[in-house]
Amino acid sequence: MHDQPFDLSKDGSTIADVKPAEILEAKGLGILASDLDWTFREEDLPEGEEEMHDAVTTMLSVFEPQDALPGEFKCPESPLTSERSKKYQEFAAIFAQYALRDPGLYLQMCKIIDTDFQIRVFFDKVESRISQTFTTLDEYIANGPANTSADGPKSDVSSCAKKLTALVDAIDEFYQEQVDCGSEPRDVAVRAAAALITILDGVTDRNNNAYEGIQWGLEAPTNPAQNNLFVALIGASGPGSPLFAMDALRALPQDDVHRNHWETLLRIEQKLACPETPAEYTSAFRTVVFEKRKRAASEVREGQPKRSMPSPSSWRS
Repeated sequence: MHDQPFDLSKDGSTIADVKPAEILEAKGLGILASDLDWTFREEDLPEGEEEMHDAVTTMLSVFEPQDALPGEFKCPESPLTSERSKKYQEFAAIFAQYALRDPGLYLQMCKIIDTDFQIRVFFDKVESRISQTFTTLDEYIANGPANTSADGPKSDVSSCAKKLTALVDAIDEFYQEQVDCGSEPRDVAVRAAAALITILDGVTDRNNNAYEGIQWGLEAPTNPAQNNLFVALIGASGPGSPLFAMDALRALPQDDVHRNHWETLLRIEQKLACPETPAEYTSAFRTVVFEKRKRAASEVREGQPKRSMPSPSSWRS
C-alpha cells in the first residue's frame, strides 16, 4: 500500500482504484487504527446499560475519595458515605451513560485506567485497610472509642472481625474476576496471597480477651466470640461453616501462596496449635499450605529426567 494520501473516487467506492474492503483486508484493522491514531481494542464492549455501568464504576473506583473498593463503590451508599463520595457516585453514573453512547470514550478510558493500574490500586487500598483495621482495634482497646456517637464507625472486636471478613471476600472476588476476564492472574495471585497471609498472621496474633484489664469503663462482653478476635473468626466456626480465609487461599496457585511467606505460614501453624482452633480448621490449613506444597514439589520431581545408574566402569575410577 502507499504512504501518500489516496485519491478517493467521485462516488467514494474506491481509493486509488482499490476498494476500501481490500485495504482493510490487506493491512488489518489493528494496523490501520494504529496508522490513524485510533483506539483499537479486540475485546467486546460491555453490552447494555447495566454491564457498562458496572465496568465504568469498577474503573472509576480507583479514584474514589474514601478509597472504597470496587464492590463497595457499586453498593448503595451507607450513612457514613461522605458528601465527596456521594458526588463522585453521581459523576460515575453520568460518565457511564456517556460511555454507553460513545464506545470510543469507554475505550479511551480503558487505555488510561488499564488493568495493571487497577490491580495496583486495589491491593494498595487493601493493604492500607488491613493495617488500619488492626491499628484501629488496638487503639480502641488501649484508649476507648475515638467517636462516641451512636452512628459513628465501630472499632470493637466484632466490628473488626466483620471488616476482615469483608476484606477476605473482596480479595477472593477480585482474583476470581481477573481469572474470569482472561487476564494474566499471576500478579494478582502474588499480592492476594500476601494480603491474605497478613490478615491470618494478624488474627492469630490476637488470641486473647482483648478487653481484659481495660481502664476506660466499658462493660466488656464475656462471650469469647465477642472479645477474642481469633475466636470470632477462627474458633467459632462450626462443622460445615465457611473457614476463615481458607477458600480464598485454596483458590490461588500454591507457588504464589508459599513464595516469600513460608516462615510466616509456619508461624501461623504454630499459633493455630491451641485449644481454640477447631480440628476442621487446622486440617484445612495444613491441606492448603502443606499438602499442596508437597504435591507441587512431587510434580516438579516427576517432570525432571531420572538420573541414570552409573556404569560399573565408573565405580572403579
